[in-house]
Amino acid sequence: MVSAVKKRRVSKKNKKAWRKHTDVADVDEFLDEKRLEERLGNRVKTPEERKSALVKRIEAKRKLLGIVKAKDIVAQRNRTAHQTWRESRPKRGEFNSDLWEVEDGKLEGNNFGELEDWLLPSTIVHTVKNTGRFKKKAPNSVVKKPFLIAAVEIPHPGTSYNPSFVAHQDLLQKVADTELKVLKEEKHLERVTTRMYSKVTPNKKESSWLSEMSEGLPTQLDPEVKEELLSDDDEYRAINPPAKNKKKTLKQRRKIREAKKEELKRKHVDKVEKKKASDIYKLRFMNQQLSKQESKLEVMRDKRERKEKARLLQPKHLSKVRFQPLDLEFSLRQELKGNLRNVKPQGNLLKSRLNSLQSRNVIEPAKVHIKKKGKVKKFEKSTHKMGWEPKGY
Repeated sequence: MVSAVKKRRVSKKNKKAWRKHTDVADVDEFLDEKRLEERLGNRVKTPEERKSALVKRIEAKRKLLGIVKAKDIVAQRNRTAHQTWRESRPKRGEFNSDLWEVEDGKLEGNNFGELEDWLLPSTIVHTVKNTGRFKKKAPNSVVKKPFLIAAVEIPHPGTSYNPSFVAHQDLLQKVADTELKVLKEEKHLERVTTRMYSKVTPNKKESSWLSEMSEGLPTQLDPEVKEELLSDDDEYRAINPPAKNKKKTLKQRRKIREAKKEELKRKHVDKVEKKKASDIYKLRFMNQQLSKQESKLEVMRDKRERKEKARLLQPKHLSKVRFQPLDLEFSLRQELKGNLRNVKPQGNLLKSRLNSLQSRNVIEPAKVHIKKKGKVKKFEKSTHKMGWEPKGY
């Protein structure tokens, strides 16, 4: 015979002891089984639940309906909307309209027909947007060019093989101005870098360093000045006469106080009157300020317009290498010939076309990288020598 396990008697006077000595394993097991059945969804009903009339009625109704779809649930909620949707559906087998026919003046898709000729683009876009359709708007770069740089620039008349004297001199003057500008920039860089720092001998450098380090320190004084500073004279001599502690009477204090009040009142009245007079003349000053501001805005507007026009005629900064235009092609007076047969060729066609593409922002400027080839050392092999080869390889 199995003896029953004796139940331990422990103290449960506080929560800690109650939690420690209470056995809740059976409760946890029951809750775990219940959660598992809820997750799996196939909880087996108890005999009491199966005998219930309400459960039997729900199961019979579910078997009668079968599998319910989402559209059936929507139809039960709003029968009128469901009936309208069923009637609006296109019936299969009916061909009573031409999909490709567009009536005049009627909006079909994104086509306005004859209306598009006199409607503004903003009106068309607004109408199409509010009707649930969309009309694509071309970007501004398609309508107008983002830059006004010519693809093929007209060459200077002085570059002709038989130019006029004035055109040739004008070209030479432009070339000279460009060269002078480059020389001036080089001189400026040399002046602010190389010539700014002069060479100094070590002795001069040491003396200048000593003078800089001793700046602000006391220097040697003259003997007479030194004696005057060292001489101590303890006798005190007052410059001003001694002050007297003469107190004012109450009457004097009252009169001083009343005089101060009157002075403050008079100043306030003068200030108000002065402000009234200044407000009258302030209108003219305000008009001057407004006119100055308008003129300033006009100048700034013109400046912005000029800047925008200049931007359209200049290449953009597309890479770390800035765009450098080609030098002007020119021929000196003694190099000019009267016919094309004896003319001296100037420039490079491929280089000019590449520079044109870079100026029009088609490709970014870049440095020319020349691949360095290694020098091949040549020598004679005694096994391959025939005896009749020429020397020098």
